[in-house]
Amino acid sequence: MADRTSAGSHPPAEDRPGSDGGVDDEAVVRSTFSALDDWRKVRGPFIPVPGSDLAIDDEDWPPFGVSQVAWAGFTVAAEHLQAIRAHIDVRPPNRPNLYAFAHQTLARTALVGATSAVWVLSPEEREVRIARARNIVTYMQGEHLKYLRALQELAEHHGTDLVASHVEMRQRELAEKREADGDRAKFETTRVIREAAVDTFGDKNIAKEVVAEWRSGSGARRTDSCTQSLVDQE
Repeated sequence: MADRTSAGSHPPAEDRPGSDGGVDDEAVVRSTFSALDDWRKVRGPFIPVPGSDLAIDDEDWPPFGVSQVAWAGFTVAAEHLQAIRAHIDVRPPNRPNLYAFAHQTLARTALVGATSAVWVLSPEEREVRIARARNIVTYMQGEHLKYLRALQELAEHHGTDLVASHVEMRQRELAEKREADGDRAKFETTRVIREAAVDTFGDKNIAKEVVAEWRSGSGARRTDSCTQSLVDQE
């Protein structure tokens, strides 16, 4: 992305080829801004309409239902894209601020959030949606417990102990449900991205391009120690 004096100096996205003759990454990011404006008007938390497919899906695991897994994914994606927007969508006398590593990290986290939501919602089969949501929640709870254990090593705190005990309980409950269904799959970010891309575009070749773009940011991910936990697991 080339530096420019203001957002007003940018030609229309469709008229801006990439520097290598391919896709203009900045134009793709900018194409999300109208959707971000719509998303920021939505008031949370999201509650499915009673009797809807999502409402029924949520009955499998009320503490963190399918709808909430998707809502969290979309929220993460929107927040990180908005952070990129704050750097590049500026007006004079301000200038765009482009960060080679930080933007890669933000974009990768947005990709993980969006694809996790698509991955959970796209299957027609309820059992697949539920299994995928359980998979993500299992991973999230595991990472949450690691954080709580780190806090417990630093100092004694009754509140932290209570939260850790509660998360452990939820972990056991969810593990029992998964075990009963013979589900031992582990969360794999790259697989989620690949399968979500196939579901979105219906083309395995495009999915390969998406995965390649995901992997291209690995250097940025390893350089930026603030990358979120979902991005850290490839």
